[in-house]
Amino acid sequence: MILVGLGSNLSTSRRGPKEILLFALSLFAEYGIPVLRLSSFYETEPVGPTDQPSFINAVVQVDWKGDAPTLMSSLHVIEDRLGRQRAYRWHARTLDLDLLDFKHMVVPDKKAWRAAGLTMLPPETLILPHPRMHERLFVLEPLQEVAPDWVHPCLHQTAKTLADGIKGQTLHRIAP
Repeated sequence: MILVGLGSNLSTSRRGPKEILLFALSLFAEYGIPVLRLSSFYETEPVGPTDQPSFINAVVQVDWKGDAPTLMSSLHVIEDRLGRQRAYRWHARTLDLDLLDFKHMVVPDKKAWRAAGLTMLPPETLILPHPRMHERLFVLEPLQEVAPDWVHPCLHQTAKTLADGIKGQTLHRIAP
């Protein structure tokens, strides 16, 4: 199973955050990334700097024939096409595509995964599963819709169990 998180909290001259996510999803096929399942969209408060607009988030299950680094590169190209600027970590952005889980792989290893979750610096290499996904309700709630039986590859807990343990985060499902 391959899971990708989507988020947007900035508009462009042509699209608002929800429309940006829908347009990004329409580009997935162009890059050989068929979408198998799409969650509802959720409006969520930002994590990190709070002096920015709320996000629209979702999770998709995709199919992919290549490796994880190549998929991540394709996701970055889609982000760039939709105006993603990489100014600093956790800033407002038009599009954020996170590779959450790639076939339950732990990359590069469990020690690096744990260390990536403790630092404020962006990782220099691909880390799988996403090192902070288990702390984010805006990932875990939509993930449950797409893959209700999913179990975290390192923590060995379901998305529901992880979500139930998160306090202080709120989200609101929005109309499709």
